[in-house]
Amino acid sequence: MSHSQSPHTMEKSEKLKKVYLSGRMKDVARCVYMKRFADAERQMVSYGCDVVNPTKFIFCKWPWLYAIMGYELCLLIDLWYLHKCDAIAMIGNDWMNSRGASTERAYAKYAGKEIIYLSQMAAQYGEEDV
Repeated sequence: MSHSQSPHTMEKSEKLKKVYLSGRMKDVARCVYMKRFADAERQMVSYGCDVVNPTKFIFCKWPWLYAIMGYELCLLIDLWYLHKCDAIAMIGNDWMNSRGASTERAYAKYAGKEIIYLSQMAAQYGEEDV
């Protein structure tokens, strides 16, 4: 996808190398955000993308480790993984209420990465919103 193309107009046949998933986790039930991220990962894989899903990071799997590491260190690790990606995919419409997802999006914009809004893609293709 070219950088001048609107993120929500990505055609299913277009390929991106690597996409980082971003969305709200804090104050959302773990089972809910895990499903949303898994659904988003399946959707992006169906478009031919390699996906970085932060819910699979070890500090997301083991909440006690997150508590030891702290929010800022975990966010720095997230940003490092995002730095290695070509694009970011924003999950749902509540990512704006997430400090982490908003920071990841701001970094992606600053770094010139493609920003994909999955809720807009779902509307475009008549798919279920993730």
